[in-house]
Amino acid sequence: MSAPATLDDDFVGRLRCPVTGSLLVRLPSAALAQLNGAILAKTALTRAGKKPERPLSAALVTADGWAYPVLDGIPVLLADDAIAVS
Repeated sequence: MSAPATLDDDFVGRLRCPVTGSLLVRLPSAALAQLNGAILAKTALTRAGKKPERPLSAALVTADGWAYPVLDGIPVLLADDAIAVS
């Protein structure tokens, strides 16, 4: 799965991690499937130490491995909601 069409590449290219300021890119579909598997297995954790409530349809990821959910076509760039990508 990729990010919804409402997130165009130019917009995504302007987004930055709220913690480090690093670029965000679309999480590739294979990595998204792996992350969703961890979410369903209850092994994924957010930066705040919480377990995400539901699988993601899309996410944006940092080079250091934090995925920010895209919910209903809107990137959720809240530091505590970032999910560790292993």
